Amino acid sequence: MKKLATALVIALAAGPALATNGLRMTAFSPLNASVGGAGVAYGWDASALVLNPATLADLGSRVDFGGAYFPTTVKYSATNSYIGTGIPALEQLGALIVNQPNVTLTSDFPAVPIPNIGVVIPIAKDWRLGLGMASVAGVGADYAANLFSSTVATSYFNFRFPVGVSWQLLDGMLSLGATANGSWALMGYSLGASVGLPPHPVASSFGAGFTLGARVRPVPFIAIGAAYESPTWFQPFEFNVGCANPLGAIPAGASPQCGPLGLPGGREKLEFNLPWNATLGIEVELLDGVLLLVGDVQYIAWSTTLGPGQPAFVDGSATFTSNAFPFSTNWKDQWVFKAGGQVKALDWLKVRAGFNYGQAPLDPTRALENIAFPALAQSHVTLGAGFQVSKSIAINLATVIAFDNEISGTGALPDLSGLAGQPLPPGTLSYTTSVSGYTLEAGLAVTY
Repeated sequence: MKKLATALVIALAAGPALATNGLRMTAFSPLNASVGGAGVAYGWDASALVLNPATLADLGSRVDFGGAYFPTTVKYSATNSYIGTGIPALEQLGALIVNQPNVTLTSDFPAVPIPNIGVVIPIAKDWRLGLGMASVAGVGADYAANLFSSTVATSYFNFRFPVGVSWQLLDGMLSLGATANGSWALMGYSLGASVGLPPHPVASSFGAGFTLGARVRPVPFIAIGAAYESPTWFQPFEFNVGCANPLGAIPAGASPQCGPLGLPGGREKLEFNLPWNATLGIEVELLDGVLLLVGDVQYIAWSTTLGPGQPAFVDGSATFTSNAFPFSTNWKDQWVFKAGGQVKALDWLKVRAGFNYGQAPLDPTRALENIAFPALAQSHVTLGAGFQVSKSIAINLATVIAFDNEISGTGALPDLSGLAGQPLPPGTLSYTTSVSGYTLEAGLAVTY
């Protein structure tokens, strides 16, 4: 149960999962968001640092500022197999596990503004240097007391600081690029505090990885791009965890240093890395640049970091409660499809639209994890516009609309026999959780 809380914390740099593919953001600038997040074959702006550094070759000297705002609705309802048995002891336990069976609760996690910043500098005729900051992944939830008579409060924020270069050769037919990806993440969670499971205060971790990219333009109006992003390898998140007495089952004085609070805590180390992903994309330019079409297909290897038994505590650091309530998110890998277009309607106005789809990688049988870890969004429609307000200044606006998506299932509850002091029949938790909403994004591009 407690480790399931870890899973729910392992999620988005922006509030409840909405404009995301799994944990990963769908886009990395307002302009990129307006075309469904596609951009591996065409460099829209400094988002190329994340998508494909080879496309920095399309850009001149520029600075990009962007921000996104995520008002989202995330809900769940649940019940369990102990409720309705007619056996007083089991009914009491069932009411402890789910206080309000089949009642829909809405997360109070606030909308969080998300910044993106990038700079591109030509350093030679065929070379570009770029550096920036982008929000790449995360999640959060804040539910009123219900599951295990407790609130569910989780947060995860992941920011990347890429530094990249591109090299253009063969008279512009081929571009190559690479970035070094420095990352910083914050994580904290609490689940089951009312029944004696200690909270995990916010911890931070630094990580590193790299991205390699290439883009070929066989004819002037068509380009094909490919990018590989390595895993982001993080230091373990380290939590100072206090004493615990789950369900009050530990006799007072069992651990003198904890008094009546049961078993001692400790310093837990949780390993959680972001997975590798690979993308192939195309760009087609028609009508002398009046119409620009882009499309990407991306593969994200979630099973390598959120597969069975992951994330995991390392170096034997798990406390009693982390060992007693194991979890496994059991995510599958994810295919993401992105498509978008831009029309130059006027000299000063560009109109954009796009679509982004990635089947949610969650396992429906992981009930607790999916309630706490609402990475459910699948289908996104995007709209946007660019306004050239002067020769060197453009304003880009976008919105991303996530269609309502719901997941239901039944999962096994942890074996509580040891804590209850008597054998218990296996229990299950049935649930339904959903997500819907939109994002508003705005950006300023300055060329010089």
